[in-house]
Amino acid sequence: MIAMSLAFMAQYAWWRITQTLPPAALSFEYALGLGFLIAEMAGLAASALCLLFLTRTRDRSPDADANAGWLADLPECPPIDVLICLIQ
Repeated sequence: MIAMSLAFMAQYAWWRITQTLPPAALSFEYALGLGFLIAEMAGLAASALCLLFLTRTRDRSPDADANAGWLADLPECPPIDVLICLIQ
């Protein structure tokens, strides 16, 4: 799914760069189009990095099990909830 999303993003970027810019000239329209293109490409790069970071997983179960002893030793539970997401 991530590879497909990256492929669609690359296709959009190619279309945006090659088909939608006004003709290159020293004009307000070209400068505005180029500014929006740069903003969109920065957004695409940030989205691609986000997708890349989402591919990483880490099993923190041993860390949670190793540090669970101090919670059992407390006289009462702390007034917070902790949600640990498990990917199986």
